[in-house]
Amino acid sequence: SLYAKSSKDGSVWGEELEIAKGSFLEAPRVLRSGDLLLNGQSNLKQPRLLYSRQDDGTSGWQEGSLPETADLRYPEPTWFQRRDGVVVMLFRSENSNPRLYASTSRDDGLTWTLPVQTNFPDATARSFAGNLPDGSAFIINNPNQSPGSVYDFIGRRVPLTVSLSQDGVTFDRAFVVRGEDTTMRFPGENKLPGWQYPGATVYGDHLYVVYSINKEDVGLTRIRISDLVTSSSD
Repeated sequence: SLYAKSSKDGSVWGEELEIAKGSFLEAPRVLRSGDLLLNGQSNLKQPRLLYSRQDDGTSGWQEGSLPETADLRYPEPTWFQRRDGVVVMLFRSENSNPRLYASTSRDDGLTWTLPVQTNFPDATARSFAGNLPDGSAFIINNPNQSPGSVYDFIGRRVPLTVSLSQDGVTFDRAFVVRGEDTTMRFPGENKLPGWQYPGATVYGDHLYVVYSINKEDVGLTRIRISDLVTSSSD
């Protein structure tokens, strides 16, 4: 389950409140309307897409309506919003379908379309999507479908890239965040080399990208937003 506590001063905290059951890899994020989206997955590995019309982050959570599909085993959803207001939710697909899946919502998370396979390549790993301050969309993932050295049915988690789109439909620019090969220090179950499971946030003039390295270390890369925006508009 996901729990939350709140504080007015950062020193004294209230009682924990259960927000939802399931696995959630992202904190709630704000739509342009001011509403909140919270995306995760159930114990049955189906997506759980919650929305709240409240701004406190702890109340008003309701489940969005999303058709079930057998194509998503570890969906790990993430989202961005197009310039026309449509919200696009991306999903990690099963290992046999090494591309991102997508569903859209035109009512700020109340209802979603059936997830369908896109032509966006993916190593069937966690991705992260969002918007830059100018409204353009970005996707951070491992767009490598070449078999890895550990599991030949999972793509290599090198490189880690950020892809950009002005309209949220056509992604026509991509840049390598980290592209060097990595070597695991320790063996382990479900471990793979590479730069993986990214998260990101915009703060000030930069996009901060955090990621796992081999599932052993955590790395952080800071990218100047002006470099991305200038490059994507050339």
